[in-house]
Amino acid sequence: MHRLLAEQLRLSVDDTGQIDLDRLGELVNAAYEENDRSQRRMSEELAQTHDRAEQDLLRTREFLDTIIENIPIAVFAKDARDSRYILLNRAGEEYYGLPREQMLGRTPEEIFPEDVARVVTEQDRRVVDGGAPMFLEDHLLEVGVKGHDRVVNSRKLLITDAAGAPQYLVGVIEDVTERIANQARISHLAHHDALTDLPNRSAFNEALAERLTRAQDACTSFAVLSLDLDRFKEVNDVFGHPVGDMLMRAAGDRLRAEADGAFVARIGGDEFMILMDDDVSRDEVLALAERLVETIGNSKSTTICFMSA
Repeated sequence: MHRLLAEQLRLSVDDTGQIDLDRLGELVNAAYEENDRSQRRMSEELAQTHDRAEQDLLRTREFLDTIIENIPIAVFAKDARDSRYILLNRAGEEYYGLPREQMLGRTPEEIFPEDVARVVTEQDRRVVDGGAPMFLEDHLLEVGVKGHDRVVNSRKLLITDAAGAPQYLVGVIEDVTERIANQARISHLAHHDALTDLPNRSAFNEALAERLTRAQDACTSFAVLSLDLDRFKEVNDVFGHPVGDMLMRAAGDRLRAEADGAFVARIGGDEFMILMDDDVSRDEVLALAERLVETIGNSKSTTICFMSA
């Protein structure tokens, strides 16, 4: 500032060495006007920067809202003080079977049956009081139009303010029903014959190993029947594999129905194994073998072996 004044004084000195006050006034006014213009430019730039920041923030919020709204798992948020719902996305509406207008601003007690509301509120209080997230895996959905036929994973976590005070409860619910069902199907296929749905060779070997161990430990005995179908290859050759498959399924169904609870397995081709209960008598084994031969029919033969352990 002092340097600016010194420069203005220098420029105001006339040829005689005197200060031209009019000239000095013009210079001072020009300096003030330039300063005002500079201040206005800075204010405008700050305003533009603020507007851009507001627009960027708005776009970010809109983007996040779009993501949350369309994410394929249920997302909700509650007021940590009273568990009142303040956010619910579209997937959440589907899970609960309620439009968000009927949930937002309400507590679990105002929405769900009494027993369900009590459990939900207790879980919320546990998260708020402890501060640690809660994760529940593979549990049945207790509320909503889908009810108990859906298996879900759910997580709740606490959001605090700058001072560390509880502010929000945020939760997600993921429907894993199809994944659980697929895992069950894969496990079933790994231990069952695809054609007859009887236990396969792998399942029979596991059951046999378990039975042998139990028999050795308890000094008990058990019986195993082995059965194969004569001339089954001729059925496939003459009538084709579709007919052979029908015959094999029918044989498996008859064996399973007649086995009286014994473990029946198809171990491959036309071979079946029947694992009977512990301490079964020889007469009971022979009686079951005769019934199995009879139920399959006269065109099939049976090989029977008796095992004691």
